[in-house]
Formats: sequence, C-alpha cells, structure tokens
Amino acid sequence: MCPWPISEQESFQESKIMEPTHIIEAHSSHVNRVLFSEDDQLLLSFGFSGELRAWNTSDWSLARAYEGHTETVNCGVQLGEQLISVSRDKTINFYELNTGKLLQTVSDHKKGVGHVSKTANEQFLLTSGQDFMAVSRNAYGSMIKSLKPNGKNLGVLTTTPDSKYVLVGGYSNDIQVFTIPELEEVARFEAGNIAITSVRCHPEKALAWALDYGGHLNLIDTANWTRTQTVDLKRKGVMGMAYAPGRNELAITADKAVILLDADTLEMKQELKSTAKGNYGLSYSQNEKWLALASADKRVRLWQLD
Repeated sequence: MCPWPISEQESFQESKIMEPTHIIEAHSSHVNRVLFSEDDQLLLSFGFSGELRAWNTSDWSLARAYEGHTETVNCGVQLGEQLISVSRDKTINFYELNTGKLLQTVSDHKKGVGHVSKTANEQFLLTSGQDFMAVSRNAYGSMIKSLKPNGKNLGVLTTTPDSKYVLVGGYSNDIQVFTIPELEEVARFEAGNIAITSVRCHPEKALAWALDYGGHLNLIDTANWTRTQTVDLKRKGVMGMAYAPGRNELAITADKAVILLDADTLEMKQELKSTAKGNYGLSYSQNEKWLALASADKRVRLWQLD
C-alpha cells in the first residue's frame, strides 16, 4: 500500500517539485548510468554508441572521453585509480581514470556484458551478461568462477557490504544469493513482482531495498533473506535507485521524475522533475550535495541538494 495518502501526495508534489540545477547535453543517444568519482572531481556517464565520458564537477564541462568501446556502455565502477566499464561489445575495459588511457581489455564474455560491481573490500569484481548470470573475478579482471543463466535475463544486481555475497536477479520474482568468489548458492527468495530492476543494501543494517518492474519498493531482511514489506510507489517507469547514507535517503527513478524517500519511513520527501520519460541510473556525489540522473533523452540532469 502507498505510505502516504494520494491527496496529500498530489498536493506535496505540486508544491515541492524541483527543477534540475544543471543539465548536461551529454551524449548522442541514451545515457544509461552515471557515477561520481570517489574524490567528487568527476562525473562519469555511460551510454549508447560506445560513449563513455567524464565531466568536471567544478563547471560540468567535458573533461575527457574514454575510447575503446564500440557499442553500448552499460555501466562501470571505480577501483583505485582505475575506471572499469562493461559493454554490449562483449568487453570489460580498464582505464586510467584521470587520463583516459586504456590499460587493458578483458574479452572472456561471448555475448554483451550488462553489469559490473566491485566488493566493498575491493578484492573482487562481479560481472554478468547474456552468457553468464554471474562471473567472479580478481581485481585485475581474471575470471575465478562463472555461472550460466538458470532463468531469463538474469544478472548481477549488487554485492553486500560485507563483501561476502552477490545478489542476482532479472525477469523473475526471485533474487538468488551466491558466495563471493565461489558463487555457491546460499539463498533464493521472492523479492518482487514481474522483474527485479534494482537493489541497494544498507551499509550497516541487515536490510536491502529492491525495486520491481511492477512499481513496488520491497524491503529485504538480509539476515534471513526474506521480503518483509512491499510498498506500491504508484509510479510507472520505476527502474533505478540510489541510497545516500548521510541523508538517510532513497532516490528512485520514474517516468519524468525522480522521487526522494526517507529511508526509514518510506515517506516521500521531494520530487525532482525530468522531462524525459526514460530515466535510468542515479548517483549521489560522495559528499551527498549533488544527485545526477542518466536519461533516455541524451541528457544528464543534476540537482544540488539541501
């Protein structure tokens, strides 16, 4: 059920909708993901046509383009001074973050690579694609273990803060949990409806939030791997999610909007306006003063937060 009455929600939205502080005309086509660097000096954007770019956060000017991918760049992570990106062109590229130099390319996926995550201790990487629903790797990209899909469009969703587990999901109501790096299954549980689109873990509590394609936010007890609560967000296009610990806030994408929720009460704090129907990846800056949004209309939108 919705955690706030619809009449209150509508009046709240009318008075609190916040326009973007800045818009970057970022790419030639869809922007899939965004990521602030660990020092908040750069904002990275990942998109179609092999486009991977870095923007100066001082003035949002283009800092550099990373060359090497030939098809859609789906996402990436920072590992030390390196940027690691994955693409539909079947490759995993390792770049020098601050120069754009391509250091190495890993090509052991036989089909497009859809996701890459790192463990919190930065010892392991996890990738997934159409051929493998999960691959564990060392920090240099070498494959340790791989898992063939046991369902439709399954892939890595996130890793747990203790670096012990990877969560896998997709076109299914279920999330599967595997050990890192052995990829031995420890749990499988119902976590949503239709498909799981995004998962984020609380850094200290045994708690995770899972979005599903039906427009629900599901609370997960990660000690017992069970779903404990489901909230209908009453929104379409719910796909991306980010969590800001210092603000105790969840940011969730929807058609033409981003909604900010109090992470404890799940009450809406604010709505952020986007004219794009397709809104995908989100990233808070490390200091949590900015929120960036990747959208289908080729733009990156930014909000300066209170």
